[in-house]
Amino acid sequence: MKKVFITLGVLILVVITALMVIPTFFKGDILQIIEKQSAKYINAKLKIGDMNLSMFISFPNLNVALKEVMITGQDEFAGDTVVYIPLFEASVNLKSLIAGDELIVNQLLLKNCRIAPTVNSEGKANWDILLSSDSQTSATTETPPDEPKGKAERGLRLNSSLPMIFSIRLMPALQISI
Repeated sequence: MKKVFITLGVLILVVITALMVIPTFFKGDILQIIEKQSAKYINAKLKIGDMNLSMFISFPNLNVALKEVMITGQDEFAGDTVVYIPLFEASVNLKSLIAGDELIVNQLLLKNCRIAPTVNSEGKANWDILLSSDSQTSATTETPPDEPKGKAERGLRLNSSLPMIFSIRLMPALQISI
């Protein structure tokens, strides 16, 4: 009976040690994925202050916490901070991370996110940082017909005179192809 408890104790200790050590193996991979994906989609500089990984916060998923995330503009908006996020957390499905073909994000938290939208004298917005794909650039650009009066306006309107500060938590699963 004593041997069973000793074996069980050693097994629990090995599992806890593995849960503490496994995230350190993925830290470099996750940073590479973040940098690679951001370079594919945004025309801006992404700076990440620190990254913490934990298996205990959102077990059995991997919790990725990025601290001091800042997106700054390029070209005419060089040096302007477009988005500043003191804490960006994501709960990532560990199996999808190991498989490598797609990344499943189960939970997302942006805490005290600050957006500072500005528009220059030529009418170009600093938040227009998404890169266009080849299919979008080859498509013809048609102006949409005017909506009839009485219909509500759709989309997001930004007031460029004030920075916006907000927190958001998204719960549904999000799948990203890598």
